[in-house]
Amino acid sequence: TITAWGASSAGGTNAPTGSGYTKIYSTGRSFVAIKTDGTITTWGSSSTGGTALAPNLANGINQVAVIGSAITDITFSNSGGAIASCTIAPTLPAGLSIDSTTCTISGTPTEERVFTLYTVTATNATGQTATATVSLTTSLIAPTPTPATLTVVATGAPNEITLSWAGVTDATAYRVYQTTDTTFAQAGNSDPSQFSAYSPAATSIDTTATSITMTLSGTATVYYVVTAINGSTESLSNAIPVAATTPFECKVSQ
Repeated sequence: TITAWGASSAGGTNAPTGSGYTKIYSTGRSFVAIKTDGTITTWGSSSTGGTALAPNLANGINQVAVIGSAITDITFSNSGGAIASCTIAPTLPAGLSIDSTTCTISGTPTEERVFTLYTVTATNATGQTATATVSLTTSLIAPTPTPATLTVVATGAPNEITLSWAGVTDATAYRVYQTTDTTFAQAGNSDPSQFSAYSPAATSIDTTATSITMTLSGTATVYYVVTAINGSTESLSNAIPVAATTPFECKVSQ
């Protein structure tokens, strides 16, 4: 734990709170504290490097959870400065909570809630903030597992491709979504109820097989994801969308 006192212009205020710091460096009027996890916090005179480093969060992995079963902890990787506090909006379903210093969401949901997009805000010791998002659905019904390893290959026929994926136990069908909206390249692990919001809206094709052959047209890149269907339930989309362009060029989103 770090304690500072004296003039604020010389680092007497805004020192980071919490524990886990292993080293402190000083230029006389500005300070750098390093945690065991490598995160850095600075404070003191801005003229000598004391301006605090803001947090920098990566988005969490979307999840469908079952009421009464513990969720897989949702974490937000931080490549910026140390986090002093975390908040989330809107409020989480009953039974779930967010750690106020690590931003990790955990717990066992007891309340049903449809697809909801949450915004997590991390704040450092000097009030600088960073945000990240994650979508979460809590349901009475166990979610259908998500198809894995979506791939795209050329068939050899002009502008023709085959999409294939790993089968899901108990799936009764699969649904392939496609659109030329470039932001669909980030639609992995997503709730398909949101796919109509893309421009153009994602269209879909159902199949009972674990592959489908499609023909490309035009010059725009087309982005694809696949979901699994079991009765009235539909899974999240596969983790990594794929894309294809005429003439055929395979792309895998990062």
